[in-house]
Amino acid sequence: MATAEAFLAVYEPFWRTIDVTSPDRLDAHAPGEAWSVMDVIAHLLDAEVQTYTRLRTILADEEPQLVNYDEARWTKALPRTIDLAEARLLVMGLRRANAALIQRLSPEELQRTGRHNLRGDIVLGELIEIYTNHVRVHLRQVNRILEAQENGNT
Repeated sequence: MATAEAFLAVYEPFWRTIDVTSPDRLDAHAPGEAWSVMDVIAHLLDAEVQTYTRLRTILADEEPQLVNYDEARWTKALPRTIDLAEARLLVMGLRRANAALIQRLSPEELQRTGRHNLRGDIVLGELIEIYTNHVRVHLRQVNRILEAQENGNT
């Protein structure tokens, strides 16, 4: 299971990549990729809000219910109203709050489960691992987008 430190640190290579990317490339789309880099960042903000809610729901509710959200639909249907600096502050603020909560969890609390309406029962410790790996998945996506841009495929 991912530690609170790993849960927080997983964003370091993500933001290093964003920091060395010119702003004009953040909104550019590449063939074969549905999202721009900014779409990925907006999605990660949505995911952090979900993480914040789901962790607390599993810990506080007697019969925790976790509802799926259609991330592709959210990205397509909801206009992005936030810039990079604001998104980064919110993503990292939520991630730090979640890491602080994770740091204090007992082994028993890490075994609590929530019922996801599509995936079924999810153990809290496993959910933390999923959300840690989630950032790595999207870093690979960002790298694919940027590589396609560098190869002239924008």
